[in-house]
Order: sequence, then C-alpha cells, then structure tokens
Amino acid sequence: MVNIVALVLAGGENDELAKSQAVAHKADVIVNGKPLFEPVLLALQNNKIAKTIYIGSLDSQYSNYVDIVVKAGASFVESLEIGFAAAKKIKAKKILIITADLPFISKSTIDSFISNSPDADLIYPIISKETSLKQFPNQKRTYAKFIEGRFTGGNAILLKPKIVPRLLAFADKAYKTRKSPMRLAFLIGFDIFIGLLIGSSSLNKLERRVSKLLDADVKTYICKDASLGADIDKLEHLQNIN
Repeated sequence: MVNIVALVLAGGENDELAKSQAVAHKADVIVNGKPLFEPVLLALQNNKIAKTIYIGSLDSQYSNYVDIVVKAGASFVESLEIGFAAAKKIKAKKILIITADLPFISKSTIDSFISNSPDADLIYPIISKETSLKQFPNQKRTYAKFIEGRFTGGNAILLKPKIVPRLLAFADKAYKTRKSPMRLAFLIGFDIFIGLLIGSSSLNKLERRVSKLLDADVKTYICKDASLGADIDKLEHLQNIN
C-alpha cells in the first residue's frame, strides 16, 4: 500500500467565520454540537491513510484523532510549508491535503478519491453543478464553465512530494492574486481565463496549462460526492446546516 500522509488545514487565524464564533480557527466552530473538524478527522481514520498531520492550534482536543499536531502558520502558504516539512520527516509517498471544514465528509468519499484518482503528480477533485445542487441545494457555490459542464472545486489535493517546491511557489502567487481576476488571468494564461468566462475551455486544456506551469502531470478528478466540496466558508453556510 502506498504510504499516504494527510495534511489537515484548520483555517487561518483571521478567518471571519472563526472570529464571529470566537474560536481560534474555522475548524473549531461548533456545528450540531460538535467541532467542525471532527467529521474530517474521523473520515481520515481508515486504511488508506498511514498518518494524519493536523495544522492548527496546539490543542489536546485533536490528540484522539491524529498522529501529529503542528501549529498553523500566519498564512495559507506558510501552513502548507509547515505541513509539508512534517510529512517529509515521515517519508510520505503521497500527500493528501484537505481542509477541516467539511461537515458531511465520510470515509467512503476519501477512499473513493484516493482509489479512483488517475496516476498523476497532482490530482484535484472537481464536482459538477448537478451533483452539488442535488446533494446541497441550499448552499451557494461558485462554478466554472467548461465545455464538459459547470464545476466547482473540491477541498482536497492528492500529490506526490517531488512537486512540493513548485507547488508552493505557484500557491504563493495564486494566493496573492486570488482577489484580482485580471492578475489571476495572467498567471494561468489569458486564453484560459477568457475560455472560462465564455465556457469555451476544456478540462483537458486547463490540465495541460497547469501541468506546464508546475512542470508536472496535473489531472482533475470528477467526484461523484459533493461533500468533498461542501465546506463551511461563510456564516450563511453555517446557518443552513445548524
């Protein structure tokens, strides 16, 4: 069995939802009487995952669920760097990055993503609009328009450690441009950006472009379970399930 290490991101300390609920990280928000992180950490307790590293607060409340707890960084990219460094020490063959704000996630969804993903350096799960609306009709999501249909992104990435340095450099640029569509367009390519706006781009073309940017084999995986993308990102999301 491939040695897969899971990195679980608790969320930044400046997250608005966390502030509104007076907790350190979004993952600590209480949903239906339980912390938001619990379903994710329980879903990772299966034979597909060798070790789980939680990147959040140094708090004993996580000790029953994970193998290692490390303190989150000041930014998303810094937290990734910390998590990757911890994974390197235990010689992970593959790394699963996942956020801790997925209240509907299950072991079977994690298993399916790992087992059915294509063999590539990086695999990113996407969910069709039809699948998302069927499971979670009350949750508003942003969808990108492709030739194959409309898709929203999942909250996980499966990757090989060899691409970590290139991924961190790309993630840093992408994070800095996340609120500027024009700057993001020039990062991924203006033709791709326009294609997404008018729905003329294909998943294969996007895969090829990101593969070129990362100098790696990048693939998408169409997930049949929308729980992998049904995160609690805003107060309205929280209100819809409480």
